[in-house]
Amino acid sequence: MGILRYRWHRSIPEIHQDLCNRGILIAQRTITHLLARYEELVALRLMDHAHLRERLCSLGSRLYRFSGTELRPAEITRWRTLRKELDDRHEARRQQYRFRKAPERYLQALTEQLLKLNLPT
Repeated sequence: MGILRYRWHRSIPEIHQDLCNRGILIAQRTITHLLARYEELVALRLMDHAHLRERLCSLGSRLYRFSGTELRPAEITRWRTLRKELDDRHEARRQQYRFRKAPERYLQALTEQLLKLNLPT
C-alpha cells in the first residue's frame, strides 16, 4: 500500500479499488489506518540512530570542522598546479556557456581578440 500511495500517488479509493481487483476484501477505513501505521514505521526508520549516522557520514566535510593546519597543502607547488588546472577547466566551461548562450556575440569577441594580436606576416 505504501508504494501505491507514495510512489504512484494513488488516493484511498483508488487503492481500495486496486486491492479489490486483486481479490483482497478490505474497508477503506482499514486502508487509511494501515497507511497511518506505515507512516509511523517510516518515521521510526528515519529516527533510527544507526541509520541517521550512516546517512550523516555521507555528508562528510559539511559536518566536520577542519582546522587551518589540516587544510594547509603539504606540497605547495603541486597544490598551485592543481588549482591552475581547476581554474582553466572553469574558464573553459564559462566560455562554452557563453558560446551556447550567444554564439554570434562570442564569435565576434573572439574575432576582435584575434585581430588585436600581432601575428607574423
